[in-house]
Amino acid sequence: MAVNSELKLKCPLEEDHCSCYEEGYKKSLMETQRDYRGMLMLMRDQIAALYVYHDAELDVHSLYSKLELLNHYTREAELKSKKEKLESE
Repeated sequence: MAVNSELKLKCPLEEDHCSCYEEGYKKSLMETQRDYRGMLMLMRDQIAALYVYHDAELDVHSLYSKLELLNHYTREAELKSKKEKLESE
């Protein structure tokens, strides 16, 4: 009887080891894919944040250049009004 119980134990263990290797490989493959997907999602979010930041910077620079242009025109208008005052006097 000891021989039969040994045979019964050895066969399932070998099959279990083979299935464990396959399952382990599949599990590690799934974990690796999950990790890389997570990294890609983080990178996608970082790139999206960079685009938002870049758009905000463009808006700031656009407003800054408009303010400079406005200051330039107001200075010109002030100089013209002073010149007209001096010419009229």
